[in-house]
Amino acid sequence: METLIVESLFGVAVAATCLGAFLLPLAAVSQGCSRMPDSVAKAGLETGLYTVAGLGPLVVVWLAWVWGLRLFEWEGGRPVIPWATFWYLLAGQVSFVLHTAADLWRWMRNAGQVEGVETVREARPYVSRPDDPRPLLPRWNGIHRLDRIRVRVRIPGLDPRLVGLKIGHLTDFHLGKQCHARYVRHAVDRVLETSPDLIAVTGDFVNFAKYLDECFETLAEIQAPLGVFAVRGNHDYWVGAEEIGRRIESAGMILLEDRTVEAERRGARFLVSGIESRWNRAGVPLDYIPAEDTRLKVVLSHTPDEFPRLAEREPHLVLSGHTHGGQLRLPLFGPVVTPSDYGRRYAAGVFRKGPSLLYVSRGIGCYPPLRLLCDPEVTVFELI
Repeated sequence: METLIVESLFGVAVAATCLGAFLLPLAAVSQGCSRMPDSVAKAGLETGLYTVAGLGPLVVVWLAWVWGLRLFEWEGGRPVIPWATFWYLLAGQVSFVLHTAADLWRWMRNAGQVEGVETVREARPYVSRPDDPRPLLPRWNGIHRLDRIRVRVRIPGLDPRLVGLKIGHLTDFHLGKQCHARYVRHAVDRVLETSPDLIAVTGDFVNFAKYLDECFETLAEIQAPLGVFAVRGNHDYWVGAEEIGRRIESAGMILLEDRTVEAERRGARFLVSGIESRWNRAGVPLDYIPAEDTRLKVVLSHTPDEFPRLAEREPHLVLSGHTHGGQLRLPLFGPVVTPSDYGRRYAAGVFRKGPSLLYVSRGIGCYPPLRLLCDPEVTVFELI
């Protein structure tokens, strides 16, 4: 009985170690590749590094077998572990403990519903046509299982004329072969049919320049009574910020490159700002977001990494994307990696800092074209 217990505990420890050893290099690859411009070379490098990182534990076991090394053996019902195996297990365990501790800390801080926010999920999947490109691993891939998330946000002191204001949020189209024009149009229509007063688009229109025409033809009919406001994301800067900026404005959208504009509803004015300084390296101070102004302030930021410093300007609502919710999630564990300086902290959902609220969308598209337990979304906010 004692031997069975020891073997079981050891098996759990090894499983945790393998997961930790899997996560450690994966996080490093994610951080490094997220800062590289898109190219065929980058795609190949990223795929190769992810494969090596993901298969790391199996590679170690295989090499040990080839070289005739003992990973561990049993003597008297107890495992005997050589030093090489010990250090590998220790690194994996430390990685697993750090990831788990960070998740528990985030969960404890954000447990339960964020005060003043109500969310409702509505499944609005895209039904594929026979001539659509076949998704990778179609049985498991949630790339087209679109959700529409309705979010009611209570804003203390909101001007009565702005109560009921609807904001549609679209982000991370990544229009291409898998996230094709028909699917993107389906996603856009799911927002338009709610009749939003204003639409916010937070970047990453395409991955490659060859899809620009198709993308902006698809988005040409996006309209809202108070305007369609947009910022660019990292992929847009890599593809060509000036060209995409020109196309944004040609489509009738208002480009908010590190600036603030006024919008008006029923005679009540409010502020809409956009931040791109992380990508354009302009280093523009956030003075264009007036902290002392008590009017409603909505900020568009492609990445949630800007939220800590944006919160110093006390905006009421910050809308972001970029993370894709992690794209690949594990049961009971959540996103494996997230392209963020804060790791998985802002992977997706609602976050509050003082009077400021951040919403991170999982986005419409993805890159690479695979989603596991992390369906895409469009979002509609109603301010109350």
